[in-house]
Amino acid sequence: MAIYFIQHGLQDSHSHYLDETLAYRNSINKLGLKWNCYANAKLSNDLAKLCDVRPVFKYPPDTILERDPSLRPISDFIDLSESFAADCKRAFRNNINNDDILIIPYATESEIFGASIYLHSMQPSLRPKIAFIIHRPDFNWKISPDRLTVEGDNSYWRFAGKRLKSLTNDTTRFIGTTDRRLSKLLSNYFKMNVIHIPMPTPNLQIQASSSAVVKEFDIGLLGEFRSERGSNEIFSLLAGALAKFPMSKCLLQVRTDEQKLSIQKSLGILKTQVHFEVGNVPASRFINNVLRCQFLLLPYNPARYRMRSSGVLSVAAEFGVPVIVPNNTWLSDRVHDGLACGIVYDQLSQLVIDSVLSLDESKRNTLASQAIKLSLNWQKNNSTDKVIEIIKTYLETDQVGNINNVEVLNINPMSDKDFNNIQKPPLTVSSISSQAQAKFQQALSIHQKGLLAQAQALCEEILKLQPNHFDALHLLGVLSAQTKNPQRAVHLIGKAIEINPNNAAAHNNIGNALRDLKQHQAALESYDRAIALTLDYAEAYSNRGNALQELKQLDAALDSYDKAIAIKPDYAEAYFNRGIALQELKQLDAALDSYNKTIAIKPHFAEAYYIRGIALQELKQLDAALDSYDKAIA
Repeated sequence: MAIYFIQHGLQDSHSHYLDETLAYRNSINKLGLKWNCYANAKLSNDLAKLCDVRPVFKYPPDTILERDPSLRPISDFIDLSESFAADCKRAFRNNINNDDILIIPYATESEIFGASIYLHSMQPSLRPKIAFIIHRPDFNWKISPDRLTVEGDNSYWRFAGKRLKSLTNDTTRFIGTTDRRLSKLLSNYFKMNVIHIPMPTPNLQIQASSSAVVKEFDIGLLGEFRSERGSNEIFSLLAGALAKFPMSKCLLQVRTDEQKLSIQKSLGILKTQVHFEVGNVPASRFINNVLRCQFLLLPYNPARYRMRSSGVLSVAAEFGVPVIVPNNTWLSDRVHDGLACGIVYDQLSQLVIDSVLSLDESKRNTLASQAIKLSLNWQKNNSTDKVIEIIKTYLETDQVGNINNVEVLNINPMSDKDFNNIQKPPLTVSSISSQAQAKFQQALSIHQKGLLAQAQALCEEILKLQPNHFDALHLLGVLSAQTKNPQRAVHLIGKAIEINPNNAAAHNNIGNALRDLKQHQAALESYDRAIALTLDYAEAYSNRGNALQELKQLDAALDSYDKAIAIKPDYAEAYFNRGIALQELKQLDAALDSYNKTIAIKPHFAEAYYIRGIALQELKQLDAALDSYDKAIA
């Protein structure tokens, strides 16, 4: 048996499709199966190599082709379905058979009908089992606020379902959605089983412990603000709340620099309280931004999210950050069902934002503690591992059984009426943990200011309170490395890894300490473990390249640097180290190009100017070499 994936939305490095693809690959590897995945034809060669996918499919999900709105529904349905079917034929040729499973993680009516056309073109005895995952209803359907009635043309969905049903049966077909109401709706339209499944959250471990990130912002609006996610009124509401709470800060993610300037202009003197992230960012940075916020505000248009899942909420739930979400939506269901922690509002107003900003430290800590507890369960039950397990079990046994049963923690969600009902917890073992955590946040803040001795003293105090405090052991190990004691760093970070062997950052940092001890092979193994835990870990790839360079495995080092750069295109240090490896291979022109890219990204990188000068001197470009040396010492 083989499992094939179609990730036709994967076309660049900034899409959530990238993280999910890497997670699915990791899940398949755990099963000991060969990874087979086909992506969008626009995907670059570097990313295709990183993800080990083949770029084939012409159109991503939700593509709009027809400009005439009156013709668009039928025209796009036909054109996108036929294109999808043709791409399936081109991708699989004769390599897929009836023992295999074909999974389409982002499906609409066009993918269902297109896959049906493809199946019809095959001999019945060779048709694979097929699985569709549907994340949203049709954009043109009008769903009532109570989600009991749906209006709109459903004929394309019903037609696609009818065609699929004629070519498959309950043992060869799986349809899943991430919303239980959408499952019931589509089951009625299709006259087939539609299973409610968990959210296939990538579960890519952040390159730092969740608790090791300073909470710089009271509220974050992340994941690119788009019109479908809410009204621009949110900015005036924020401005009013920030004026009332001048010590509060907010982190906003916007699409363009123009949008940033427009918002800054509207905020006036309040703009110092708002920090911006422009455009899409890699997964590791996005997660870091989520963790920098005490609350995530998701002011989404409720009409769009009645039965539609949210990747931003999934990240918040996975990493234990409370959310503020609209009622009668997929988002509020997660809170009411005790799967995520947060505050649910009926109508967004300044009063809602004021109420959040006015929460005292005790109430915020209670919510944060709830969110962290729930995050453990979210990670367990919402993953690509879980989704593949459900699909395989369903198709292999033809038994739905308890497939929808998800174990949840019995913690009551909070609504916006509960602000004044949070009680201060009694002094218990958890209070000791809270004291340790408060000290750790202080140590981390001091460390970031460069006060290493003070940070070290605080970490040692924490370990007296809680000897197995992962973050304190980890940070103390990093501090030991920074103060030229790599042997102690290896010991401390090693103890931290014994407590949590799944933290990629710890494996990366112990690798750095091992390199300081000239134990390059052991360091390489640590970097490999970090990358296995977090497949898009640019820093680990770059550090791995450094270890390989020390081991004189220069071609392998270059490959590792290239992967780091594919993940993080503005990674100056990776370009610099790549240049050194190329220079050692006597590929001076290519080395010079890497140094120039380093300097373009980081203009004050003195060492890059100096090493570039050496390369220019070897190329007999003496005037240019002198100029580069001058800039190095300027």
